[in-house]
Amino acid sequence: MKSLADRAISWQNNHLVLLDQRKLPNEVQFIECAVVQEAVAAITDMVVRGALLLSGLLPHMAWCLQREMLTNNHQILGRKE
Repeated sequence: MKSLADRAISWQNNHLVLLDQRKLPNEVQFIECAVVQEAVAAITDMVVRGALLLSGLLPHMAWCLQREMLTNNHQILGRKE
């Protein structure tokens, strides 16, 4: 079985799944991010923290952004281009 550190960021069912570090050590809870705005909120709300973890999050966010651009006809972060 993978350790919590290994499961801190994962990709499941087209969603980014993040370990909610605010709940540790008392609870182990994960949140799902389906769009870039949710991943940005997770960083802002300190769900994930630490340089190594944040650098691991960037490729996932880039993939989500690309998917959103293709899916939502280039509507990103509430602006239409």
